[in-house]
Amino acid sequence: MTQEKQIFIRDVIPADRPDINRINADGWEYAYRGIISDGLLDTMLEKIRNYTPRLAGKTSAENDYKIALVSTNSAGKITGFAIGGLGRSQTISETNDVWILDALYVDPNVIGTGIGRKLFSEWARRAITAGAEKFIIRCASANKSCGFYDKIGCKRIAETTDPNFENKPVTFFEFDLKDFK
Repeated sequence: MTQEKQIFIRDVIPADRPDINRINADGWEYAYRGIISDGLLDTMLEKIRNYTPRLAGKTSAENDYKIALVSTNSAGKITGFAIGGLGRSQTISETNDVWILDALYVDPNVIGTGIGRKLFSEWARRAITAGAEKFIIRCASANKSCGFYDKIGCKRIAETTDPNFENKPVTFFEFDLKDFK
């Protein structure tokens, strides 16, 4: 892949929903085909394509997520998104709310061009501004994205299986924001 020449990051707006759904579905197809059964993946893809995210109809500051961002190219086409915020981890033994990067997806046609890194960095900067000291990322262990999180400096902190994901292994990463620049 060639490096994306211009990558712009902005807050999500309600009109972004169709593009977020498209990238989310395409990202799931890219990441999980061959990892989970075709039946489960096809069911998930149908739900994703018809999903009305909690952020629909609201600005980034008003939505259920603390931070919701999209990346665009110079033509204004959405190329990726990152959403997350303060939440409760369901499988890590956390007793308090923790910051969670719920989803970071890049259009599979432009993976490897720097978009994921730029989305991750801007999401992390906003998390710091909002008071986060670290955050958690959950990713299927066989997902190619685990390598991205390793390269970007995330620390693997736990692995478990997920009964909603055909008992496949899921890796939890932690990103410490103390030294983030």
